[in-house]
Amino acid sequence: MSNEFNDAQEEDFQAMSEGSQSASIDAIRDRISTVQDRDLSEHVAEYDGIHAQLERALTQIDGL
Repeated sequence: MSNEFNDAQEEDFQAMSEGSQSASIDAIRDRISTVQDRDLSEHVAEYDGIHAQLERALTQIDGL
């Protein structure tokens, strides 16, 4: 399970380093839509990664 979480963290980094908020939001949206394709045992780690990605995107929007 730790490998899936590391993959999720890498996806977070790639999405945020694209430089564009819309690209980041699109990446988050795509990631959410693919959760159902993952093994059930990976869902918690994936949702945790998505949550962290959403928090970073909101921080950028709000300028916090």
